[in-house]
Amino acid sequence: MEYIENANNFIRERMNKSKIKQKELAEKVLGTNQPNFSSALNQKKGRHFTIEQYIALADYFGVSLDELFGRETASSQISARSIGSWIMELFKSKRAIFKTIKLSETDASKIYDDFATSNEYQALLFPNFDNNSGRFDNFQLDKLINGASAHYDNRDHDNIAINSFIKKYLDIEKFNSEKGMPKEAYEIVINTYLNELSEEPYCAPQEFRKRFIPADEDLFT
Repeated sequence: MEYIENANNFIRERMNKSKIKQKELAEKVLGTNQPNFSSALNQKKGRHFTIEQYIALADYFGVSLDELFGRETASSQISARSIGSWIMELFKSKRAIFKTIKLSETDASKIYDDFATSNEYQALLFPNFDNNSGRFDNFQLDKLINGASAHYDNRDHDNIAINSFIKKYLDIEKFNSEKGMPKEAYEIVINTYLNELSEEPYCAPQEFRKRFIPADEDLFT
């Protein structure tokens, strides 16, 4: 029951910090009432939050279930296979692309080899503009219907937000490593950045802008 107590203590702390009341959290996040919420939070009458409710609370506070339950997750628990599967799914979504980069590296195990070698790697990028995904399969047909000079809003707003998050995340990590930050302050900043990202399914196709914008030359005809 240690993990349950950890989670419930975490919920109490976050409620105090955010000044949210039990009634509001119960009704808006869990779809229940305040007495049931209080009983589950204090483990009265054998009541507990369901796993679905814990997930909803973790999402609301912008934390993982591991953090909610007070479980330290070592990076070593992330397997090469899980990383590979994640990369495959992300690439199949056509929202990310690979770009070849070169790094100059030296093999430290070769004591007498002071010469660096150039190695190529595939870097995963999130383009701000979508120009080559399946969402443009009907581009020629749309041009015929709407005019040869019809323009599209092909900005990928999710990717723009992700790129902004990556930059801010790396900036705060650099600051933390160089200057040091209190753990609580660090978590508040990171969770603020995470909460700025959309919770909508990332791989869901975005709609074309419904209004077509004429090319510049059409404005003067």
